[in-house]
Amino acid sequence: MKCIKQIILIYALLTHPPCQAQEESPKSSGNHALILFIRDQLTNQVITDVPLQATYGGYFVNSDHNGQIRFPRKTSNLEFYLIITPSIEPIFPLLNNVSHLQVPAANDARLYRLILQKNLKTRLWEWTVTAENLASDRHIPLHSIIILADPAQISMPTGTTLAPLSNHLILPSIYLTGPLQNNLSSITLPNNRPFLAKLTTAYNLTPYGYATMQIY
Repeated sequence: MKCIKQIILIYALLTHPPCQAQEESPKSSGNHALILFIRDQLTNQVITDVPLQATYGGYFVNSDHNGQIRFPRKTSNLEFYLIITPSIEPIFPLLNNVSHLQVPAANDARLYRLILQKNLKTRLWEWTVTAENLASDRHIPLHSIIILADPAQISMPTGTTLAPLSNHLILPSIYLTGPLQNNLSSITLPNNRPFLAKLTTAYNLTPYGYATMQIY
C-alpha cells in the first residue's frame, strides 16, 4: 500500500509539476478570477493583511488576508492596464450616465500596460509590463485595474516574466515600496441628490395622446 501511494504521488508531481509556467491557452474566462499578489520590494515575500483597496470592471474590493487582490475575471481579454492613484472621479456628461473615469487633476498616478502572450520559441505564456504615460485628459483606459493608493508607495516592475500555471489569471505582482497610508477618499462623486430625489410624474400631450414621464 505504501508503494502504491508513492507511485500515485510521483505521478501527480509529473502531471502537475509545481512552479511551472502556463502552456495551455488562458483565454477562457469562465468563473476564474483575476489575481494580484502584494509583495515586499526587498524580500519579494507576499505581504498579508495590507489595507489596500482596488476596483475593476465595476467591482470594488479590499486585499485579503493572503496578500491577494482578487476580482471575477469576466473577460477573455489578455491585455490590461493597471493604474495606481489615491482616488478617481466619474464623469457625468448627462444626468445619471457615467461616460468614463478619470484621475483628478491634483493626483499623481502611475500607469502600466500588461500584455499576456505566448512565446513562440519556448511555447510558454509570458507577461510583458511597460510603463505608460497618463493621457493628457487624464482619462482612465477601459480594462483598467485601479489600485487606490499613493503611487509613491506601490509599484510594478516592468519587463517580461513567466505567467504562473493556474486555473486563474495571475497578473504580475505589485510591490510595496513605502509605508502604506490609505486613509484618503477613494472616489469623488458629484452631488448625489438626483440619485436619491423623489420621482414625480409629468404629463405631456402628444399627437398620439398623453405621454407620462418620471422626472426628478
